[in-house]
Order: sequence, then structure tokens, then C-alpha cells
Amino acid sequence: MLIDASFAARPIHDWLLQQGFEVWTIGNRPGDLLAQRDMDLHILESYHDPAVVQTHLDRLEIDYVVPGCTDVSFATAMQVRVPGTSFDPPETYAKLANKRKFRALCKELDLSAPRMLTLDQLPVPGRVVAKPCDSFSGKGISIIDGGDVEAAAVAVAAAQRESQTSEALLETYIDGQLYSLSCFVEGHKIVDGTFVREDGSVTPFAVDVTHVVRDFPEQGQAILTEELERMTKHLELTDGLLHVQFIWDGARCWLIEVSRRCPGDLYAQLIEMSTGQPYGGRYASYFVDRPVPKSPIEHRHILRHTITAGHDKYEGISFNGPASIAEFHSLTPIGRVPPQFNQIDRVALLFLEYQSAALLNTQRQAFLKRKAYRTSR
Repeated sequence: MLIDASFAARPIHDWLLQQGFEVWTIGNRPGDLLAQRDMDLHILESYHDPAVVQTHLDRLEIDYVVPGCTDVSFATAMQVRVPGTSFDPPETYAKLANKRKFRALCKELDLSAPRMLTLDQLPVPGRVVAKPCDSFSGKGISIIDGGDVEAAAVAVAAAQRESQTSEALLETYIDGQLYSLSCFVEGHKIVDGTFVREDGSVTPFAVDVTHVVRDFPEQGQAILTEELERMTKHLELTDGLLHVQFIWDGARCWLIEVSRRCPGDLYAQLIEMSTGQPYGGRYASYFVDRPVPKSPIEHRHILRHTITAGHDKYEGISFNGPASIAEFHSLTPIGRVPPQFNQIDRVALLFLEYQSAALLNTQRQAFLKRKAYRTSR
């Protein structure tokens, strides 16, 4: 059973089918891609409750469970029981998934990461960041002057409102470029990592422009690998994916978030198109005990962009110049009801291919400045 039915989990589902598995999916949105792909093998029900999911696993005599691309799917997968799949203990995963617990772990292991603060410790020099301990997509995050105690208190309260557990974190601000490293843990060693540059065109806290980086500084790679391997050994992590977001300041990699689930918005597709490596399959393989053979490395210059519209109208997408589109995925119909003002309005996912890294970098700037296209007249 793949505990997810969204379009983001398609690369995982594709590989499982290629391996000859009978693959059930579960999710409470009938319009989701994988629900529509095979309705006879889909359970139209929420996967938030592990006990409910367990009844279906027992009834269907499921052999393996694979979590999808949401935090909830991974949390549920860790709490159910099937013969063939094993996970890190939930308390171990919580040290990675909960931002406060992860900061405490970084301090314990002397890993490079922002430093946690309390309101009582303010004022401090420089800027500070307030964020929910368990939210995603940049929700509830704000940057405040470390000397403005009143503004920090307001920011913490706003972050708490975005948290399912009403928990918020205050930490030092790290200036630099956001990257991710998607790699795999095998025998507590970091293997086969891919670096991705991550940028936001709407807000710096919500990534919507990404591409694979092949020349990340070797010094940074070495330091980051050493720290991650120290962490994996300390936590005794099982083999599988490790997805790391970090800030590179030109000398050090500052750990921001670490996850074991497959990232969403077809991140797997970005890696597969850019490198030729079956990322979605590699992720799933550890849960079904079926190794993925090595594939020749490809070097394609792929840019992934999540298109967002305004909060008044979405009339379609008109490009302001030639666009080398490799794939286009619509996420919402034209003429949809506008979302609430404080919500990011995602309407499509775009993959573009360029002939060189230099051309990709030039076009990236156009997307970051939101000058590559328009969504209304």
C-alpha cells in the first residue's frame, strides 16, 4: 500500500508498478491522480488515523507499506504493522520532524545549525526567525529584528497559530543561499547525494524555483557529509532516503530541516529528469526490500517552477517569450475560486529544459522576478 494518492507520489507509484507489485493507494480526495489511475485499488478514506489504515492493511493482507510525500503519510506508516517494512522508531523520527527537537539534537551533537532562543533572551544583535515547530511550505515564518522584543512576541504568537500543536520556535537568522541535499543512508553512511538550489519567487520561505547543482563546493560537501553521518550513527537510522535543507553561507552548511519522506511537488521528477536516476524508485525500494540497479548518470539542465496566480483571477498562463517546456502539470482549473489572501495560489507545475547551465541560470532570474509569464490579462 502506498499511503498517498496525490500527483506528487506518481514517480513512486510508477516504479512500484514496474516492479510487478499490486499497489493499493489510500486518500480521501476522489480527484487525486492515483485515486483516478486505478479506482479498483484505491481506498477513499483519510489516512490520518493509523488504526483505520491498519484495518485495511489486515483485510487486504498487505505485505509492504510505502509512505508518500506528506508528513502525515510518513507518520501513519511508522505506526502501522506489516510483515515486510520497517521504520525508525517514532521517537527517533520526531527528533528530525519536530523543529524544536531537531534544534536540540543539533546542539547535543554540535552540528552546524541556527541557535534556539527564548523571548527572555531578547534583545540580541542581528535578526531572528520565528517559525511553527511542525508546519510546512513556509507557513507562519517571519524574520524580526533581534532588538525588537515586542515584534518578536507577536511573530511567535503568529507562528503558534500555524502549528497543529501550538508550538513555535525562535532562532538566530542565518544569511546565505538555501539548498537541499537528497541522499541515501546505507549502513549509517551517506551515499548518492544530489544537491539542489532552492529559491522562492513569492516568499523566501516557500520554495518554487529549483534546479540540480553539479558544482557545489567540495569543502561544503565534506563538512555536511561528516555531520550527517555523525547524526545517522547517533540516531541509528535505518537505510533509506535522507532529505536535508540547509543554508550555505560560503563557508559552512547550516542545517535547517531534515526529513525521511519523499519531497512533494514532483521533486522526484526533477532529480530523475536532471540525472537519469530513478529517485522515486530508490526511495520506495528500502520499504519493499528490492534494490534499484545503478543507472548511467545523465546531465540535463532542468528548471522546476511552481506557478502561482494572483488572488483575483486565473485566466491561464501566457509566457512573455520562448519557453523550453519539458513537462507541464496543471494543479487547478481556470476560473477557480480564489484562495484566502494569506494562502499561496499554486496553479501549475512546470519543468523547463535548457541547453546549458548558463542559460538555465539566466532564465532562473526571470522566474524569480516573476517576469517569465503572466496568469491574467
